[in-house]
Amino acid sequence: TEGCMAIWAYDVENKDCRIFKVSRIGKVQITDIDWQNESEHRDGFVDAFRMAGTERYHVRLELSLRAKNLLTEEFPLAVKDIRMENDKWIYEGDVTHMAGIGRFVIGLIRDIRILESDELRSYISEYLSLCK
Repeated sequence: TEGCMAIWAYDVENKDCRIFKVSRIGKVQITDIDWQNESEHRDGFVDAFRMAGTERYHVRLELSLRAKNLLTEEFPLAVKDIRMENDKWIYEGDVTHMAGIGRFVIGLIRDIRILESDELRSYISEYLSLCK
């Protein structure tokens, strides 16, 4: 459909479900083969940071006003998960990979405090250890 940027589909070569960006699809070949591998199909999830997968990890962050503004500008899907709590901006939502949210947090490390997510803390710690 018009405006569709990606599709969630079963990858027959890798034997799993993935996101395929429409702009990267070179051609589509219509075959006479009926639907196959139905037992392998899984519902996917695309998080606010445009990462896709089947896993979900809960994340809760305290944001400075700067971080909140950049989050809403760069990742508009995150807007629904931002609220004011005790005079602090809070982002709370599910992500499927740490890479998307991790890049955002690392870029604003002084403006964001991780309130919940041991997975995100570990991801950032490992990432920063590579920079030494």
